[in-house]
Amino acid sequence: MLSRKSTRWDIFLRIFFIVCTFSLFLPWFTYHAPVMGYRFGFTFIQLFAIPLLVIGVYLFMPKKNNALLVAAEFSVTANLAVLVAVLGLWQEICNIKRGFQLLDGLHTALPGFWFSALLFILFFLIFQGEFWKRLV
Repeated sequence: MLSRKSTRWDIFLRIFFIVCTFSLFLPWFTYHAPVMGYRFGFTFIQLFAIPLLVIGVYLFMPKKNNALLVAAEFSVTANLAVLVAVLGLWQEICNIKRGFQLLDGLHTALPGFWFSALLFILFFLIFQGEFWKRLV
């Protein structure tokens, strides 16, 4: 999986990406947990699947391909957009309020969501260093 020429930076990025992906298994939202249960980040995997796949392919494949680097950059940015969309569009809000409800999403978000959001934002910032280092 890891090539012999992997630097510590590459290994750090891979491990951080895996931690970000595992944060999808945390509980993200609930209105009333005993009645409705929790909505986990993994519930929204259909939105995260393609960006996470592109980033994973980039991180675990040789770094010679600039097109893959640009696709990974768009995917890292898309993950942030997906987080904002999920915050206002999780299923109960859409069914009850009929539309994008950002304030309700803010009120019903659990610490697991905020932890995942922090990880994805940090990964975005860290990946910018990777992007500009490899692009130049």
